[in-house]
Amino acid sequence: MKAAVISYFHEKIESGINEFLNSVGIECRYYRRVPVDDKKEMTYLASIEILLADPGRITDVISQFKKLKWLQSTWAGIETISGLEQIKSGKITVTNLKRTFGELISEYVMGYMLAVHRNFFQHYENQKKNTWKSLEYNRFAEKTVGLIGTGGIGSEIARKCFAFGMRTLGLNRSGNLVPAIDKVYRKNRKHEFLKECDIVVMTLPHTPETDRLVDKKWFDQMKKGVLFINAGRGKTVVQDDLIKAIDSGKIGTAVLDVFEDEPLNPKSPLWNMKNVYITPHIAGLTFPDELVKIWKTNIELYTSGETLLNVTNPKKGY
Repeated sequence: MKAAVISYFHEKIESGINEFLNSVGIECRYYRRVPVDDKKEMTYLASIEILLADPGRITDVISQFKKLKWLQSTWAGIETISGLEQIKSGKITVTNLKRTFGELISEYVMGYMLAVHRNFFQHYENQKKNTWKSLEYNRFAEKTVGLIGTGGIGSEIARKCFAFGMRTLGLNRSGNLVPAIDKVYRKNRKHEFLKECDIVVMTLPHTPETDRLVDKKWFDQMKKGVLFINAGRGKTVVQDDLIKAIDSGKIGTAVLDVFEDEPLNPKSPLWNMKNVYITPHIAGLTFPDELVKIWKTNIELYTSGETLLNVTNPKKGY
């Protein structure tokens, strides 16, 4: 059986898994990027059955991997490849890292929620001015957190919120209950959902259904002064409407890890808006050691004919 790795982390992945692959009879080659100018290596890639890859590195060439049956993505999102024919048709099974990113992104969200509600940023500014000043703050236990996106990431955020005594609400297409989330609303009841939330957290993938989903109508229905966090995908929000909602005070604080276009334009007004905190799409980074663990487990399942972990649904886009 043949496999390949095409990833920025190819060297670390090789050192972590090559011995295991050899032990189960899988030949594997490792690349930082697709060797399109190397005929010999492209012939090899045309013969592989298993591929671990950064999706953005293979979009234009995956059609040449004629025998590929399973792609292990190094990302949580699959929007860059879900529209490709081999993926849509089900010819290639795609698995992702949603379980890993649930832990990482929930840490990001909880960290910023704590920093905002306990005034950590203001205290640091006072420290730089040698100012000793007590600031009032709000108790977490009194807050309702609304989760737009109730998959693995949203559920992990809810579990951490529970530890702080917070109430969690979810919003999804079905309204079906989700583990760890106190109450779930269907999408068509968003007005009821939004009016209850002190904090709104978005972890949606970018799909045709979620493209520019959250717009002025959504912001208008939120509580005045809400804390808004987007750690999912920037294209799920109409950015101009978001800027207006911040400027009007409807959104009291915004924590933004993702944007309509990345990197964020240096001329964007978001950079200099009060109570806006920007990070460069780092809420959930890929850790090679975790990636190796998940891939190893899935290889064991694959070679024994069992169901893989984190199988995606290309028709839904996640």
